[in-house]
Amino acid sequence: MPQFGEFGVFAVHPVNSEFKVAKVKIVHGAADESFDDDRGLYVLSELLDRPELLAPPRAIVPRLAYEGRITLLCAPRKTGKSTLIGAAAAALSRGGTFLNGPTTAGVVVWAALDEPLGDLVRRLVVGQANAHNVFIAVPPCSTVDLLGYSRSHPDLPMTSLVIVDAIGDLHAHEVDSENDSTQVRRALAPLRAFARRTGTAIIALHHTTKATGKARGAGAYEEVADLVLTLSTPTDNPGTRHVEAEGRVAVEGFQFRLGPTGVELQTGEPSLFELVEAVIWGNPGCGTRAITTMVERRSEDVREALGKLNLSGRIVNRGSEQNHAWFPTDSGNAPGDTLEISSKSSGDTAGRAPDSQPGAPRVSPPLGGPAGRDAQGRVA
Repeated sequence: MPQFGEFGVFAVHPVNSEFKVAKVKIVHGAADESFDDDRGLYVLSELLDRPELLAPPRAIVPRLAYEGRITLLCAPRKTGKSTLIGAAAAALSRGGTFLNGPTTAGVVVWAALDEPLGDLVRRLVVGQANAHNVFIAVPPCSTVDLLGYSRSHPDLPMTSLVIVDAIGDLHAHEVDSENDSTQVRRALAPLRAFARRTGTAIIALHHTTKATGKARGAGAYEEVADLVLTLSTPTDNPGTRHVEAEGRVAVEGFQFRLGPTGVELQTGEPSLFELVEAVIWGNPGCGTRAITTMVERRSEDVREALGKLNLSGRIVNRGSEQNHAWFPTDSGNAPGDTLEISSKSSGDTAGRAPDSQPGAPRVSPPLGGPAGRDAQGRVA
């Protein structure tokens, strides 16, 4: 049985029907920071020859995960931790945008130790995850198991992100008391060593206490993490989540909204989903290219927004796969405020319903649901 210790984390990983043993060296609870020799002392002039040491960590997922770093995401129960991270994992797996920032497609390993497996699978499907880039570890799963799953396989690219949902479940049989800092630090050391050696980003989900609103258990959880994100719900806006950030990585706090299309960064400006939906309400039957022109955003971002709105049942394509004709559905609410979006003539009417002429968008009906519709589903 593998043991934690000075040289004691062994990850077993099946490769071509054989088992190989990989060793992660831990010295007094700290990682050997990817150095190839066993020296313990370096001259600064030597380290200056390594330009990567002068560069800030690369964002794997904007605002959440950084190369070679551990993020601790803390929140009360059932407030959206898994929803936020699910959207992040889905975006990363396909190289999509997340909270208005870009990602580079990469492999995600998710230790699904808390919520039912079906909940996670449905969340990833709604997020349009690349099913070939997401690997899910199910209980029983130890730290040793997870490191083994996350190591580079000859036939797969290197893992970009490891998600632990939740860290308390991973350590259930490795830590006698989550209030014991020594035990917690020892249990977290292999994860930190793995992140440092491989450049893999790790996000560990954790719960907060009702009394303080901070991470539950020993202070070592926050001390070992490079970035601590604490999620809370404003009392005056239950659909919004506020995220407080602190740590070694320069990240500012932010707010996001939970909705049928996933998570959206709250900036005070209408989100892309709101803009796209407003155009469709004002111009039933419009095509994808016409929508892209009117909202003035990247075509790939608009297509992604249309796909999520369609999956959530808020819009429907009544055209063909080649020539879209987008209509609002009875399950979606009209935008609450009229959005002034100019319709610019681009010479493109592909995908527009035959009787839906180019021109200024029609005013959206007020909040509260669809107004009357004609036989073709347009707002009367």
